[in-house]
Amino acid sequence: MEGYIKNVSAEWAYAMKRSVRPGGEIPLRELFEQYGVKYDMEPNDDFVDWLQSIKLKNSDRWKIVYDFGEGHVVKNIPLREQVKEPSSHTTPMVSKKLQVEDLVNLTVRKAREILPKINDLGLLKFSLSEARQLTGKDSLCRLLHKRVSELQISR
Repeated sequence: MEGYIKNVSAEWAYAMKRSVRPGGEIPLRELFEQYGVKYDMEPNDDFVDWLQSIKLKNSDRWKIVYDFGEGHVVKNIPLREQVKEPSSHTTPMVSKKLQVEDLVNLTVRKAREILPKINDLGLLKFSLSEARQLTGKDSLCRLLHKRVSELQISR
C-alpha cells in the first residue's frame, strides 16, 4: 500500500491519534496497520473512502494520495461551502471610539472578546496604567498586558 494523507492547511491538525504539522504527511501503510487490521478491512479504495468518511469527516484540511496498482490517485476532501444568507434586519455599523474608561470598566469576559480586536497601542497602554491603580483588576491587567505585548511584537 503506497500513499499518504497530507495536511494542506496552514495550521496544525489533530487526527487519528496524532498531531500533524502544516504540510505534514501520514503514510497510508501506518494508518492501515492502525485501523485497517483492527476493523478487518482490505487495503483498497474502500479503506481510503472509510478514512475520508469516518476519520477525516467535516474537514477541509486533508489531501489523500494513494496507489493500489491501478495508478496514482489524488483525492481532495472537498471544502465545506460557507454560504451566508443576508439578513433583512441589518443595522448599520456605527463606530464608537473607545476611551480609556471604557476599557478599564470592562469585565474579564467582555475584555476577552473585545481586546483582540483593538489595535490602538496607545489606548491599551493608557488603559493598562489606569487599571493597575485599581483594586480587583488583576485579571484585566494581565489581559491588557498580553495584548500590548502582542502588538509590540507584531510591529
